[in-house]
Amino acid sequence: MATSLSDVGRPNPRDQLGPNLRAIRRARSLTLREVAQRSRISEGWLSQIERGRSVPSIDILYRVASALDIAVHDLFQGPEQQQMAPLLEVDRPRIEWGEGGAYKTLITMRPDSAIDVFIGHFPPGASTGAAYTHGDSSEVLLVMRGTVTTTVGGLTHVMHEGSSLEYRSSMPHFLTNKSTDNATVLWAVSPPTSGT
Repeated sequence: MATSLSDVGRPNPRDQLGPNLRAIRRARSLTLREVAQRSRISEGWLSQIERGRSVPSIDILYRVASALDIAVHDLFQGPEQQQMAPLLEVDRPRIEWGEGGAYKTLITMRPDSAIDVFIGHFPPGASTGAAYTHGDSSEVLLVMRGTVTTTVGGLTHVMHEGSSLEYRSSMPHFLTNKSTDNATVLWAVSPPTSGT
């Protein structure tokens, strides 16, 4: 794939995760062990994340953010993004999570943002995995492409392109693409949740 001149020298937000995590941890005078214990992961794994040798799941990101008392998007915040500027699709951090090849890209990057926005990508058969919760915020799901099956608080809905659903992030929820086509959804969570 060709690289445009505008791409040269542009840092990848995903590559910034480790250095940003280390800087935030040190700014709070916390040791690797303290953050690892609060995050319920091993100290070695946290060290690998900080060194860019391991890519954490969305669940781990939420746990680490909670341990540091920040929102997930703060972990990807680079100095060049502190000024208001468009965020290109290629610069969105990609977060592998769920099952069957599902992943999210983070849209909101500013540390002072009052909302977290993610785009979720689901190949056929992919899902968010087991039902999960995070904080107690208002969460909106919008189906941008395809058809997904979502279960929130025990109620299951088949949702098509253009349909949306609002619920509390504290309610157990999960999503599956049972169709034969790719599906894309948008999640907006306000205020941002910093833990599961």
